[in-house]
Amino acid sequence: MQWDWQNRSLDLGIGELASFALFSPGERAAGRWRAELGSRWHEILRERASEEDPGWRFERPVEGMLQREGWSFRVRGRIDQWHPGKAPPLLREVKTIREDLPGEAAELRARYPAYFHQAQLYAWILGPKETGPEVELLFLDIQSGITQTVRLGEADRENLHRHLASVVALLEERRRHFAALRTFAVRPPFPNWRPGQEACRDSLLQQLRKDGPVAMEAPTGFGKTGLALEQALRALVSGEVERILLLTGKTTGQSPLLQQLRTMIGTSGGPTVLALRSRRDHEAGLHIEEPPSPAEIRRRWENSGLSAPALLADHPPGLEEIRSLGLRHGIPPYAVTRLLLPYADIWIADYNYLFDPAVASLFEGMPAFRPEKTFLLV
Repeated sequence: MQWDWQNRSLDLGIGELASFALFSPGERAAGRWRAELGSRWHEILRERASEEDPGWRFERPVEGMLQREGWSFRVRGRIDQWHPGKAPPLLREVKTIREDLPGEAAELRARYPAYFHQAQLYAWILGPKETGPEVELLFLDIQSGITQTVRLGEADRENLHRHLASVVALLEERRRHFAALRTFAVRPPFPNWRPGQEACRDSLLQQLRKDGPVAMEAPTGFGKTGLALEQALRALVSGEVERILLLTGKTTGQSPLLQQLRTMIGTSGGPTVLALRSRRDHEAGLHIEEPPSPAEIRRRWENSGLSAPALLADHPPGLEEIRSLGLRHGIPPYAVTRLLLPYADIWIADYNYLFDPAVASLFEGMPAFRPEKTFLLV
């Protein structure tokens, strides 16, 4: 995924655009075995389709341009199954899930909206509604092998319009925010410089201009955190990076970072900050029964009137504030944090959020997050 904020353009896969959401309702793969099983079922379904009708074609590459409210999306992908000989042509996307089938089509749409968006996007690329192909999704339960076909219609086109509008809204908010950051002045890390600190800053700056990681060693209390944060913040406001990720060994390490950041960016008008805590911390002492589905969480968030940029604008919301917001609006507190994440410029988290595969998935697929444009400070 490639971004150009100034020219309002994106280059990305159709699947990426389809799943571009604050809170993805789709299931995550359970590892290599899941990917291999899904691939095997795709092969079986291709064989079945060929036996029923030799006119089917598979893995057809497509690419094209979409325009939406001043934004240009250059997209590309591969259609699972394509039958050009039918009138009209038929486009079929295959999705393997772990869920009893058959099910209500409305429930499948609610649980897997990105799958419907993806199939509809393929149809848009191939032609306008009047001359474009018919579109269907073929779901397969990997546990039983049972399949279910759902034909797409006008309601799915309308849902895709709404999805793209939400994508543009997020992109436009980020674009305006990044433009405002260009005029922000980073404050010095210390009110008074002690011997050796300025020389260390100059050396650190020189090393950061080179490729590769940089290690800084100095005695406890020297000011390493402030010196490193100064360079990270300057890279952020200049546009060299789009986000700062600060990792600490323990949750207690977040407080010094927050204090140092308040010294350097103030309380409003600058980079936004969010400190991540564990799900256990979010839910401590709370009785949460069956958690709502991601689609229901999105609906409750939209109906709450809450604004992520506004919540982050003046100060990093603390754990108790997030818990209170969640209880007030019927949203699990951990989900509130996830909904705020895309709008925060600076993430503070424990090491495991990056190095533990079971937890690092939180960042995967996060809108407007590019690891290559992230300043990592450990």
